[in-house]
Amino acid sequence: MEGHGGGSRVGGASHCVDAGRLLICVSLANLCVRYVTHCCRVPNSGPKRKTVRDAHVFGWPLITPQAGRLSAMLPTILTTDSLTLTIPAPADADEVTKLCQDPAIQKWTTVPVPYTRESAVAFIEDVALPDWEKGSPTWFIRATTTNGAQADSPILGAIGLARRGDTISEIGYWLAPDARGRGVMAEAVQRVLDFGFEDLGLEAIQYSCFLIDNELNWPSAKVAWRAGFTF
Repeated sequence: MEGHGGGSRVGGASHCVDAGRLLICVSLANLCVRYVTHCCRVPNSGPKRKTVRDAHVFGWPLITPQAGRLSAMLPTILTTDSLTLTIPAPADADEVTKLCQDPAIQKWTTVPVPYTRESAVAFIEDVALPDWEKGSPTWFIRATTTNGAQADSPILGAIGLARRGDTISEIGYWLAPDARGRGVMAEAVQRVLDFGFEDLGLEAIQYSCFLIDNELNWPSAKVAWRAGFTF
């Protein structure tokens, strides 16, 4: 299965995508950072790789936006050849509630358990929509329809960027069981990475996933790796 879930908020080959992009992978065990591996490409040089162990000493988990430095953004719909990433809306609450009963989503993301309709409403109204103004966008993933009525297309998953600093965000995502194994999340992740680097001006995007009883969330991690994150 592909992309059960990764990241802390939304409930490709190992190389950097473009010059100046920094992709960071963070592996979390018991909510403590164990290692960070990053790869960056700078002008007139090849890829540089560095592994930092006990990364919490260096402050990675503690990076927070500085007041007044981040400007609010307008909610933006993103599209790919086959997907439309829509803005969460209160009308999505029932569908999100149903999808978040999936055991894999509850295991590998930080969604509340049990997950109720009130949980979905609170996420949409109190987190997803207000966080656009804080520079942390969230989208619901849908298949692009021929008539353009994406709002009527079933939700396939969710994806977002959570600000971790002035020019750093963390990507997170989850995917519905029926949508796994079809390349959906890989396509959505690439579009969001492009948006983050090109439209938001981010200098780094990081990814994290949980280790539970020495089990890594491999489906989610593989999506990140194929998108250019390195471990």
